[in-house]
Amino acid sequence: MTPNQEHGVVRPVLDRDRVLAAWRQRIFRTFPAETATFLERETDPFRNPLGDRIAEGTARLLDGLLRGCAPAEMREAMDVLVRLRAVQGHPPSQALEFIFLLKDALRLVVGGEDAAVFDRRVDAMALVGFDAYARCREEIQEIRVRELRRWVALVLRCFSDACLGALEPGDDDLPCPADDAAAWRQGGSTP
Repeated sequence: MTPNQEHGVVRPVLDRDRVLAAWRQRIFRTFPAETATFLERETDPFRNPLGDRIAEGTARLLDGLLRGCAPAEMREAMDVLVRLRAVQGHPPSQALEFIFLLKDALRLVVGGEDAAVFDRRVDAMALVGFDAYARCREEIQEIRVRELRRWVALVLRCFSDACLGALEPGDDDLPCPADDAAAWRQGGSTP
């Protein structure tokens, strides 16, 4: 066991701020150039809520990693960062890329056995991140299904009010889809 490890916990003897800055810079580079510049430079959370969430989430995740927290304990911070990409429709490989960028940032200050310990922790964080991504995409699909159901109900209500309430099947003056439906139910063909 190296001097930086006690009972499997890597003590935070590295330059946290340097790792955090390098990690954020790598994350920002995954955005288009203008967006990346804005995210890095604008510090007002009201003008740059995305950058603020990235800053807060990365700090919480790195601190948890350095304290030796179980990845499940970092679920909330992970969820915020994963959700940012999942709602934009990014595939899992792009949405979770930020987790693996932490390995590159850690390599600036950590080597040897400590690097292997951190790599395993980052890999465990990635699994939690994938779970968060899957949950988020499921929520998005549920929202879409609810919206589709509302839309269909609205269309059916409008159809019912406009057509079925105003016309009777067999009314020859105006075409009505109800005529087609009635014929179909009786085994006939539709025009």
